[in-house]
Amino acid sequence: MVEAALSARGPLIVYVEVVGPHTSALKHLEIVTASGVELVPQLTVRAARCLGQTVKKLEVVYHDLPPQSPVKGLLGLNFLRHVNVHLNFLQNVLRLYA
Repeated sequence: MVEAALSARGPLIVYVEVVGPHTSALKHLEIVTASGVELVPQLTVRAARCLGQTVKKLEVVYHDLPPQSPVKGLLGLNFLRHVNVHLNFLQNVLRLYA
């Protein structure tokens, strides 16, 4: 189990390590953004690690977020479906179980 404390005063900072090499963008995906629909590359990386959990052969989407955005990245359900996630808002705790 890996636990991270959430803070009401600021964001939870989670680092995701992407392990390469990855395949080149053979597929593209349409995503909806605040400015419209954009075509973005979809890559398969050898592995991604986050909060002590590793997922192999993960498909990721590459898209730049606006620099003024408080969000620096998104951790998708394609990663989270490989682990058990427990998010307790009352205690400000996020737990990931293998």
